[in-house]
Amino acid sequence: MVICLLHLFVTVIRPGTAAAEGLTAEDLARRDALLRAKKIKLKNPNVFISDVRLCIRNLPLSVTDEQLRQVCQNIIGRAKHCRITECRVMRNLQPGRQQFRSLGYGFVTFVQHKHALKVLNELNNNPDVFPNQRVSQYDPNDTCFSYLILCD
Repeated sequence: MVICLLHLFVTVIRPGTAAAEGLTAEDLARRDALLRAKKIKLKNPNVFISDVRLCIRNLPLSVTDEQLRQVCQNIIGRAKHCRITECRVMRNLQPGRQQFRSLGYGFVTFVQHKHALKVLNELNNNPDVFPNQRVSQYDPNDTCFSYLILCD
């Protein structure tokens, strides 16, 4: 469980650090709010923390389940033991004009913790993952991705 809790803070980017260069104030504020929410969830004994499931935020709205799976699979490799058990981009299910539109985040579940950690380290704050695609509706001017694990 200690490894699981430690990997929740891999994505923390503090203002003034090299990793924070190029991030907007809004993105840093959003990351800080998510970190505070994560800490609150950690205190709740009813919340299950998975060490093999990632919540990936700020995905371009055009990214499909298969594209996200391919990106993650390319990072962990194609060996037999390098498997992704589930990959899902969340979509709006409310009837209406924007039904089935991407919500800008998704979940990826791996077989092994080391694969989840490898993907997390590779994707976090990496603007080159989906080149030439606009990030989700959360901040249309933001060019950096905010890949964060949430305690689901």
